[in-house]
Amino acid sequence: AVTAAELGIANQTKPQSTGNRGRGHLDGVRLTPTCICGMEHWYADCFILNPRHPRRPRSYQPAADLIRKVEQVRKDPKINARIKTALERWAARQPQDTGTLRVDD
Repeated sequence: AVTAAELGIANQTKPQSTGNRGRGHLDGVRLTPTCICGMEHWYADCFILNPRHPRRPRSYQPAADLIRKVEQVRKDPKINARIKTALERWAARQPQDTGTLRVDD
């Protein structure tokens, strides 16, 4: 199995915003990680990992090599568990769509 470090995607990269000090923070700056797809964003913001993302274009088709790369990395149970947790947290924060509109009189 190929590890995230071998693919060069385990690095923390550019600052995103300031926040509280703690786990995942460096001098008050929260770092945006490099996703397993190779781009700099959180797992929940990845159009490959999260097809329900509201900013994902309807016509979006990731390249076949990116899909293979993501599938390969997701074979690692630790990374896959982190991805599942991130997507579950993202889904829990999304407004629930009931499919109907309520009109106040």
